[in-house]
Amino acid sequence: DPGQPFEVEVGVLVPKGTKPAGGGQVRALPAFTAATTLFTGPIAHIGKAYEALYPSLFASGRIPTAEFRQMVLFWEGEASSNNILLIEIGLQ
Repeated sequence: DPGQPFEVEVGVLVPKGTKPAGGGQVRALPAFTAATTLFTGPIAHIGKAYEALYPSLFASGRIPTAEFRQMVLFWEGEASSNNILLIEIGLQ
């Protein structure tokens, strides 16, 4: 429910062997099975990508988990139509 508070972790890809600095941590994310889609456009419209993906999951009998990930592949700015994000919805 996007109207409810939820926990968010922000990560940055770093080379293997990178040491923590300041208040940051370095850890590997575990692999997970996910349904994916590419989103392009202003970040205010990202909800449309999720709205399109969830019905297809349920129609195919897949059950989403509470975990999802977004990877920013290209970023020009919040309102840019050139932004590209990979959306990953975890699956059971």
